[in-house]
Amino acid sequence: MPTPMFQYKRGVIRSIGHVGRIVLSPTKHIFKQITERKPMVVLQAEIDTQIEFRRTLNWFHLLAIGVGTMIGAGIFVLSGTAASNYAGPSVIVSFVLTGVIAFLSALS
Repeated sequence: MPTPMFQYKRGVIRSIGHVGRIVLSPTKHIFKQITERKPMVVLQAEIDTQIEFRRTLNWFHLLAIGVGTMIGAGIFVLSGTAASNYAGPSVIVSFVLTGVIAFLSALS
């Protein structure tokens, strides 16, 4: 009877192949969980019993999201660059005009 090479929590490692099985066992379990599929009947039952989302956003929230998107897209950065090159002292008017354009764009 060969002597064990190494002892670990769950028992004794007997060979290199045994080490491979120990290492790959959790990997197989994780891969099985990732690739597991539900039967179509179960999925259809979940869809039928699912509660819809409540509509909680009003026009003001949507407008704020639209204006934030415009600002985030860089419309004020672009207008600032153009204002510094072409507008001169009327930079304030340029930014107000850009704000009105962003507001109208958010409404659409």
